[in-house]
Amino acid sequence: MLKLRLGSFYAFYFALVSLFTAFWPLYLAQYYSLHHVGSAVAILLGTKLIAPYIWGWLADRDGRRLFWIRCAAIATTLSFIAVFSTQNIFYVLAIHFIFSFFWNAALPQYEAFTIDSVAHHDFTYGQIRLYGSIGFIITTLIAGTVISYTSLNTLPIMILIVMVFWTLSTYFVPKLPLSIPSNKEVSEIGKIKSYSSEVTKQRRIALTIFILTCFLMNLSHGPYYAFFSIALGEVGFKEQGIALLWSWGVIAEIVFFAWGAKVFRARSYSFIFTLCFIASFIRWICLPWFLSFSSLPAMAISIFVLQTLHALTFGAFHSSCITWVANFFQSSQAGRGQAIYSSVSFGAGGALGALVSGWMWNDWGTSLFYLAAGASLLGLMLLSCRNKIHKITIDSKFYVH
Repeated sequence: MLKLRLGSFYAFYFALVSLFTAFWPLYLAQYYSLHHVGSAVAILLGTKLIAPYIWGWLADRDGRRLFWIRCAAIATTLSFIAVFSTQNIFYVLAIHFIFSFFWNAALPQYEAFTIDSVAHHDFTYGQIRLYGSIGFIITTLIAGTVISYTSLNTLPIMILIVMVFWTLSTYFVPKLPLSIPSNKEVSEIGKIKSYSSEVTKQRRIALTIFILTCFLMNLSHGPYYAFFSIALGEVGFKEQGIALLWSWGVIAEIVFFAWGAKVFRARSYSFIFTLCFIASFIRWICLPWFLSFSSLPAMAISIFVLQTLHALTFGAFHSSCITWVANFFQSSQAGRGQAIYSSVSFGAGGALGALVSGWMWNDWGTSLFYLAAGASLLGLMLLSCRNKIHKITIDSKFYVH
C-alpha cells in the first residue's frame, strides 16, 4: 500500500508526460508551424532550467517539501485552463511557460521526497518510479484509442482531467517528518560537501562531467521528444500505432526499473553511462534509416525493436543519475541537487534539442537524428577523456536490490 501511495504521483505525472510527448506536438501541428511546435516543446522543457531550482531552494529552506509539491500541482492545473481561451500563438506560448514552470518544479522535489522515503523502507527507487512508466503506457494507449475515434481536439480536455487527478494524488502520498535544516546546513545549501582541497577538486571535476553528460544525453533526445510522433505520422502511422511505439519504449523502461539494477549491481557509474551513450548512438543513427523503409510493416517492426533501447537511454541513465545525485549531495541539499540534474539535463539539453529541431525540421527532416547521434558520440568522447564519475559507488539502498 505504501508503494502505491508513493507511486500514485509518478503514475499521474508521467500520464501527463505521455500526453505531452506522444500527442501534444501533433495537436499543435494542426494549427501552427513546425517552428512554433518546436518552440512550444522547447518551452515545456526549458522551464526546467529555472523552476526546479527555485522550488528546490524553497523546499530545502523550510523542509516542507510536500507542501511545495502540492502548490506546484495546483498552480499547474489552474494555469493550464487558460489554454482553452485562445489560439493566438504568442498567448499559447506564454501559457506553456506558466503552466510548465509549475509542472516542472514539482518532479525534482518529489524525487528527493521519494529518495528520503525509500531510505526508511525495504524497497528501491526503481520500484516506485515504475508506477510512472505504467501510467505513461496506460494513458498513451487510452489516449491513442480515444483520439482515433474522435479527434486530436479532445487532447486538452484529457490533459486537464489527468492534471486534476495528479493534483489529488499529492494528497494521497504519505507525509515524512518535517525536517528543517540547521542554520549551518542552510548556509551550505547548493554547495558541495566540505573536503580537502584535492578531493574537492576531484569532486568538482566529477560534477562537471556529470552535468555535461546529462546535457548531451538529453540534447540527443530533443528531436525525439519534439518530432518523433510527427515523423511517424508523416510516413503513415495512425494515432494508435504511434501510441503503441511510444508504449513499447516505456515497457522496456519498466523492465529495467524492475530488474535492471541487479544486472548493474557491481558496475560503476562510468560503465553504465558509457553503455547508455552507446545505445543512444545506435538508436539515433538507425532511426532515420528505419523511417525510410518503403514497407510500413518492416518499418514498424524495426522501430519497435529500436524502441527497446529506451530501457538504457532513459531507464538506466535516469535511475543512475537520480542515485548519483542522492549520493553526491547532503540531505539538506537534496532538493537543490535534484533541481540541478533536472535543469541541466531535461531543461537545457532537452529544450535546446527541441528548439533546434523546430528550426531545422522543415529542411532536415528525420536527418536531424544524425545530429542527435553526434551528441551521443560527444558524450562517449567526454566519458573516455575524463573518467572521474566512477569514484562514487552506487548506493544499494536506492538502486540495487
